[in-house]
Amino acid sequence: MFKLIMYSGIRLTHAYQMMTSFNPVKIVFKGNIAYYSISEIVKGTKRGYIALFPSRFVDELKSVKVTFNYYTIQKRMKFGRVSANTLRKWHLNLMAEYDN
Repeated sequence: MFKLIMYSGIRLTHAYQMMTSFNPVKIVFKGNIAYYSISEIVKGTKRGYIALFPSRFVDELKSVKVTFNYYTIQKRMKFGRVSANTLRKWHLNLMAEYDN
């Protein structure tokens, strides 16, 4: 989950929903980039549409099996001041830096 959020910048809830209903057939490749549609699995006011990640990450993503519930994953991802939220903020800042 950590790498998925790091690469894509999606919310932990979206990453959890994506991985619990993951279907590798739905991955679309565009050169070195791959994406997975999350629009049909995301509910509520915080919308998500696609998760983008490097193509080289796909094999690792396919091997992930979600064996914990959402709250356990949320607790295990927290390390000091680093959490899923701060990881998303880091991703946003990194993308904004490369936008110029």
